[in-house]
Amino acid sequence: MPIEMERVWACRRHLSLDLDANPVVRFTMTTRHLLVNSPKTTVLQVDTAYKLNVLGYPVFNVSKSDAAGTFHPHALVLCNSQDVNDFSFDLHSIQNAIRQSIAIL
Repeated sequence: MPIEMERVWACRRHLSLDLDANPVVRFTMTTRHLLVNSPKTTVLQVDTAYKLNVLGYPVFNVSKSDAAGTFHPHALVLCNSQDVNDFSFDLHSIQNAIRQSIAIL
């Protein structure tokens, strides 16, 4: 994890490019600033977009909103599918990244 608050870092990644089996691509990107300065709510919002990359892989946007409805992004996660394993990877990545960010403070 970088010391700088604004530096983008890959807090978790999983690549398995075995062409005989289904390839697995999972990559979580965030900054410490996004994680530490988020509202203290327990509900994460996960939205998926497909047109953000050439391969058509889903990009998960993980965020929170506060009581005033202000949007607070947390991370972007690139996966090659949208199934239970991808959502699990996504949420565990954010959980671990938040713990690491708070531990540094």
